Amino acid sequence: ITTGLPAKQAPGGLGRKINLISNLFTIILPRERNIYRYEVKIASFTPDKTCLTPTSCKNTLVNRKIINRMLDTNDNFRNSYAVYDGKSLIYTSSPLQLEFPFESDKITVENENLKKIGTFKVYIKPVESENGPEENDAHDMEENDYTIQLRVLRELFRRNISNVNGIQEALVALETIFRHSPALKYTPIGSNFFRTNICSPLDDQIGPQLVGKVTLFGYHQSLRLGQWNIMTNLDTSATTFFTKQPLVEYIAKLLRIPQSELSCISALRNDQLQLLQSKLKNLKIETYHQRSKLTLKHSIFKITEKNAWQIQFLKKTRTIILDEETQESRTIIERKTVTVHEYFREKYNINLAFPHLPCVQVKPKSQRIYLPIELCYIPEGQHYKNELSDDEKREMIKFTADNPASRFHKIVNIRDKWANYEEDEYLNNFDIVVERDPVRLSGRAMQAPNLNYGNRKIQPRGGSWNIRDLQFYVPSNIRSWILLNLAERHCRFNDLKNFSDQLQRIGRAAGLNLGQPSDIKSIDGSRYVNLHRTLTDARKKQVQLVVVVIPFKDKTIYRNVKQIAEVKLGLQTQCIDHNNARKCNPSLLGNLCLKINAKTGGINHVLTQGEIPKIMAQPVMIIGADVSHAGVTDKSGISVAAVAGSLDMILSRFAVTCKLQKNVNAKKKSVETIINLKDMVKSLLITFHEKTLDKWPEKIIFYRDGVSDGHFSEVLEKELTAIRGACKEISKNYQPAITFVVVQKRHHVRFRPEDHRDGARPEGNVPPGTVVDTEIVHPVHRDFYLCSHLGLKGTSRPAHYTVLADDSDFSAEDFQKLTYYSCNISFRCSKSISIPVPVAYADLAAYRTRLRLATLSDDAKQKQMDSPNILREALSAVELSQPVEHSMYFV
Repeated sequence: ITTGLPAKQAPGGLGRKINLISNLFTIILPRERNIYRYEVKIASFTPDKTCLTPTSCKNTLVNRKIINRMLDTNDNFRNSYAVYDGKSLIYTSSPLQLEFPFESDKITVENENLKKIGTFKVYIKPVESENGPEENDAHDMEENDYTIQLRVLRELFRRNISNVNGIQEALVALETIFRHSPALKYTPIGSNFFRTNICSPLDDQIGPQLVGKVTLFGYHQSLRLGQWNIMTNLDTSATTFFTKQPLVEYIAKLLRIPQSELSCISALRNDQLQLLQSKLKNLKIETYHQRSKLTLKHSIFKITEKNAWQIQFLKKTRTIILDEETQESRTIIERKTVTVHEYFREKYNINLAFPHLPCVQVKPKSQRIYLPIELCYIPEGQHYKNELSDDEKREMIKFTADNPASRFHKIVNIRDKWANYEEDEYLNNFDIVVERDPVRLSGRAMQAPNLNYGNRKIQPRGGSWNIRDLQFYVPSNIRSWILLNLAERHCRFNDLKNFSDQLQRIGRAAGLNLGQPSDIKSIDGSRYVNLHRTLTDARKKQVQLVVVVIPFKDKTIYRNVKQIAEVKLGLQTQCIDHNNARKCNPSLLGNLCLKINAKTGGINHVLTQGEIPKIMAQPVMIIGADVSHAGVTDKSGISVAAVAGSLDMILSRFAVTCKLQKNVNAKKKSVETIINLKDMVKSLLITFHEKTLDKWPEKIIFYRDGVSDGHFSEVLEKELTAIRGACKEISKNYQPAITFVVVQKRHHVRFRPEDHRDGARPEGNVPPGTVVDTEIVHPVHRDFYLCSHLGLKGTSRPAHYTVLADDSDFSAEDFQKLTYYSCNISFRCSKSISIPVPVAYADLAAYRTRLRLATLSDDAKQKQMDSPNILREALSAVELSQPVEHSMYFV
């Protein structure tokens, strides 16, 4: 719950009514029920010392083992049905009859191999007020700080939010209660639950086999506030887990080398070592080489640069000698330097098959433990946390993209068989009931806007339109361009000539002035020097565009092209995969012309004059903003913030600016806000002023992507202040009306039409333009769901919009219409997209900036991480040359 937001409005009325089914299920709470909350501390126990602080090294899985053992064996908790959050809180349906502070007996827990994890004690006491403990006993708990009263939720649905803390505490408690049972039965990963040892009943099969991994199906469960009730959100879910396999086998798959050939190579290259380091760090492994039958578990710290022949360490040998005269024994300690290869041969009689390959150094780092890769195994059921390859992503999408009918059938199965709320003894103990049927509601399907092209007006139907026979609203004039082939072994000259001719033909049909290329050239794209020289020559010849044929969608070559052209030379490029260049599919070439026209200054299409929302009757700037954080394998610690702003009244021109920022602050906390937003917005406003002949926006509509509910207050406070600060720096009297809206896509709310005849082909999804602003929306926030795109595969995911500030007090109808219309003007395609165009452009610009950042070597990144001027040094890799900077290069 975020307070101080604009008041909730009456629902909109624009569009055709459509009956929908959601994947939310109403929760019925007991009318009179309190929940009791206790603080838990787990301490490692030793005979001579007990630490009263929590053991930070233990994960939630171990914590749950400890607490469950205590609850099962201690008579004080018999029939208490206490639920545990995995960290520091326990909730019960009635007060615990304990003397506080409570100290448990010693608790010993083992892992799945019956190996002792440790011995612990648990300390419990009622949660205390921030003002300090109060004198209460276990029988006097109706009006104190450890009591959570569920009646605050009933007040919330009556729009009473006077007790925000109480509401948040009640929601956290309910989330814990709902998670407790599935966390005991399944493997929890975030808000998702999986069975890691059997096939999933969702499909009666596991998903695709990937490189050393397998896809498992599970389910998502989370609680959401509806307009009148709290609800549980159920959805299908899938993720990847490692299969049980030798580590050397997985390494061979990662390197794309047959395992039998690993013995034939002399050593791994630096790029191969870097790949293994990024994929294997923190991976849990097992070893079986010890004489003991027990399995030893380790976590990989790093892949060594040296091999088992080269890594040396000091080996201690203890020899006990008996003195024959005195009959006394003495111990002689010998120290000698041995290699890893020698150590395993001497101690375990193991002759390594791959001593020329690197070892893994396992944690803790200080102990310097090195293991040969051939003696390590990956246990099954371990969650894969790195990014999947493009091929693996395609396989995942193929298996997980269910149409609405199939997906909702599985969701009902989840409700009845996986979650099985009726048999959940913990929910029953708290008198919580979940309705069997999903929430049904009414949505509205808004009509798509009319669009103007150069030769005529069209109205899109079904979320897409054919651009054949349509001419660009403002076609660009490309006087000089070249075709550069970097796939010389896969694309012949005749292929290139045919591609060039077809591209010109389709371009001219769309009004694009694209003549013969001034040169068709083929080079080896893998050689950076050749690529740089060729693009430099093109720049000297003052060509406006270089169309580049890329072999096999090679990401490294693509990054190099963009970095050289856009950063060093200020040259516009358009890339295409060599297979697509050979096929010359007219539809694909048409989309290529869309991008080329936009990049070189043209305008593809615009909203017709009569369709422009009345919001745009005065100077308005619509801004989209996003922050792209470093991925799992990116250790630079750099985030990319991007904002894209409209520069005219018909939303045909946009300016983009990007900045780098650290993803953690000085206190090592994640940075969720855009740090340099004031300067970025000021730059956009000045550009708007220049492009509109000295006009300043009277309204600013700010769509902010990627903000979770828990960060609403922080982002609103800091970023709204930054936007207003940018306006004040232009003039003290410049105070445009600002509307601040969060756009969320990472949620699990889905809809399907109740009547299949209302579904859009081919999958039966809700039609583009479907808006929902009743029943499942927030009880006090001003929010709505909009499915603006056509779902061609799988079930469409609507975007969720929450208005955090609105100086203009737009009506729900006007703002929903503007949002939907702004999803229909993307220059990249001839269809409506899932989010407003300014947000999509900011996403694309952030992606392209991160792409340029990736051209830095790993050594350079490490130096930057250790440098106090990390952002300044990284800027050289991403800062665009001026000719490109002010164009729509990112489309």
